[in-house]
Amino acid sequence: MLLSISIPIPGTPFHRQMEAEGRIFDHDLAHYDGDHLVFQPKYVSTHEVADAFRIINGSFYSWKAILRRWWRFASTYLKNGKGLNWWLGALLRSYVFFKLSIFQRHHALERVMPAPPLATPAGPNKAGRASPLQPLEEPTSLTSIGSTG
Repeated sequence: MLLSISIPIPGTPFHRQMEAEGRIFDHDLAHYDGDHLVFQPKYVSTHEVADAFRIINGSFYSWKAILRRWWRFASTYLKNGKGLNWWLGALLRSYVFFKLSIFQRHHALERVMPAPPLATPAGPNKAGRASPLQPLEEPTSLTSIGSTG
């Protein structure tokens, strides 16, 4: 399981809604991967989304969480098993699950935890609300927001 940010995929009702509201600030389809925020959220700032995304990924892919999920997975198979073949199969499935979790942790740390700053609002509009974000020259990504180095 890889956690991601909602993206307004072109041709979907969500994309049409975001376009109609003028909230999409990044139209580069290369950024529509779930690790980039490409639209202005309605009730929170882009930095609040980025912070929440980092916190959730950090919690979900912590060693403690990975080992807890692995133990639940392994113990479910082990307590229902019969015979040596079943035990070996459970051990193999458990190993694959654990390796997948390590890969996903690596993805989260490399793509989500360290990230460049997001675009900033252009300023308030006529209604006094922040206007849609203006994209930065560099692609915006949640992968280095708030990184300490």
